[in-house]
Amino acid sequence: MDDVDAEAWRVFASCRKRVVVTALPRVMVEWFAREHLGDGVVVGAELVITRHGRAMGLLMRQEDSVADRVQALFEAGHRPRVGLGRPSPTPSFLSLCKEQRHPPFTACSSLHSNQATPSPLVIFHDGRLVRRPTPATALLTLPWMPFGVPLA
Repeated sequence: MDDVDAEAWRVFASCRKRVVVTALPRVMVEWFAREHLGDGVVVGAELVITRHGRAMGLLMRQEDSVADRVQALFEAGHRPRVGLGRPSPTPSFLSLCKEQRHPPFTACSSLHSNQATPSPLVIFHDGRLVRRPTPATALLTLPWMPFGVPLA
């Protein structure tokens, strides 16, 4: 919860249709976005899958732009209402949005949140998602350090 901008969360939660746009592979972000950010669609890079069904970590070359893929999610003639993101010199999906928001986010009274707070946050650690440690759990790991060093 410490890393989530309260105003950005309020704006994100107030939207009915949520689209998360990322440069990371979609499969790496999709579960996190659905579980912790609510129901939504993830637009991201796709991994190349070999004919044996293995992902080698290579990204597929995309034929269309991110903006085209986001626009395809909306009905003809409709545009996303609000876009949250950092300003970029290159064209991005934010140009599609009726309203663009960049950090630091400021309060806007026209939006009403449907969701109070995000679910407990996790961090990506050692190839897995784990809950953020509390001071008590961090203190509990200290007595185990003398045993861990010889075992490592």
